[in-house]
Amino acid sequence: MPDQPLSLFISYKRVDSAFVDRLEVDLRVRGFDTWLDRRDLASRGGANWRRELQIAIDRAHALVLVLTPDAAASPYVGWEYRYAVAIGRPIYVLLLRDCPSGVPQEILADSIHWFDFRGEPSYPQRLALLVDHLMDLPTDAPPPRPSDVKFADDSPIVLKPAGAIEMRRPTPKSDAQLDDLYRRAVKAEVAGQLDRATDLFHRIIDANPTYRNNFIANRMPELLRKRTEVWIERLKKIAYQARLEGEWGLEIAAWNAMVTETNGDPRAHKGLELAKHNQSFAWLYKEALSLYNSGDIASAKHQLDQLWQHAPDYGDPAKLAPELGLPTRQVRESTGMVRPDIVRAAQSEYEKMTRSPSVRETPPVRMPSPTETDELDALFVGAVQQAAGLTLLPGEHVLSQHGINLYSSMMWAQRTLYLTNQRILMPAPVMAVINRADIGFSLRDIVDIRRDTVLFVNPVVKITLRDGAEHKFILMELGGLLYGNREQFIALVNQVRAAL
Repeated sequence: MPDQPLSLFISYKRVDSAFVDRLEVDLRVRGFDTWLDRRDLASRGGANWRRELQIAIDRAHALVLVLTPDAAASPYVGWEYRYAVAIGRPIYVLLLRDCPSGVPQEILADSIHWFDFRGEPSYPQRLALLVDHLMDLPTDAPPPRPSDVKFADDSPIVLKPAGAIEMRRPTPKSDAQLDDLYRRAVKAEVAGQLDRATDLFHRIIDANPTYRNNFIANRMPELLRKRTEVWIERLKKIAYQARLEGEWGLEIAAWNAMVTETNGDPRAHKGLELAKHNQSFAWLYKEALSLYNSGDIASAKHQLDQLWQHAPDYGDPAKLAPELGLPTRQVRESTGMVRPDIVRAAQSEYEKMTRSPSVRETPPVRMPSPTETDELDALFVGAVQQAAGLTLLPGEHVLSQHGINLYSSMMWAQRTLYLTNQRILMPAPVMAVINRADIGFSLRDIVDIRRDTVLFVNPVVKITLRDGAEHKFILMELGGLLYGNREQFIALVNQVRAAL
């Protein structure tokens, strides 16, 4: 693979998560960088989810669509491939199940690449064919979004009969084409791109097993041995990272692949069984989170204690224990297969991703560059002004908007918070009866932003200003984990403040 991995956006429906977990592991172990949304889009408010997905697709080299009847009818999946088509990204359709009601008309274009993934036995062959085509993608940075593209079309999805779709199949190669593949393979091998080199050599052997008097065929066992060593190390990292994040389906897929690549290593079997065991208790962790969000701290503690009694290696993906006043729960590596350096690196990366930053510590949260978001920001500003009557200052533009519950006078009230490059704005709803005053203040006036507790409700953001005024609220737009990603919001505000 290239020094900068090819980035793939995977579009799918959550009902197909088991297949997607396997696909993601198989692509990542081959050196691809994958992006997929594991959260429920319907739980998000406003256009934030569009913004996040738009930037992810902008950065991707291609979009991989896992097509099933559910995906064909999904407006969210439709938004993703429509936007990818609009900005000229290649589309790779993986037909997982037949779509009797038809398929979206946009993916019937001649430029769309179709692959038949129906039927479990054919998966390895179909995956190899998909990888062959993905390897042919240009390795340069993805081209920028055309200036005339804002959002994808939001009109209703039109389904049409698929008819006789031409599925991608291996094609015979001429001698000149095989020589070209050979030169590309040698170049990749010299550059240390083992995945690309072995893939290209494989394609030559598939077309002509005795190419150049069996020269490649004689070299392949050693190349494959080296590649297997690389794959196993990648799988270990994928599995342990998935355990830290509580992505049990992804961890199970990684251990399954490791069982195959290690010819049934007992340690890989142990990791697989442990992941399955933890997955069977995921409901208990979700119950603890739900109780915590409802303010029932005692019951949440009890559920967490029950979880760790029955699944001592489950860990604490959402870092719920510190919120409940309990000791931090570390994820153990008990298989003996994952090296300590991999464990330390994964834990360090996870801590950076999930820790709660203070005002004095600005974490390395990457802000979208102007070239990625200018058009979208402009559209947001227009929409905000029209919907809420916001008056923006010269040079001011909205970076994000969030649904919140604002605490005031012993009561909670729903509002929308707008984070701009200069201020935080919380206008009062038009129909508000109480707490009707608009709230707005400069980011320069913030002296402290941190987590807080109000009336036994823990996941609160508290902002203190220079004049002593305090504003407390709960982020609600994610509708799930700890009332929304409070730590990410605090980190974003701190980074915008640091840029002033």
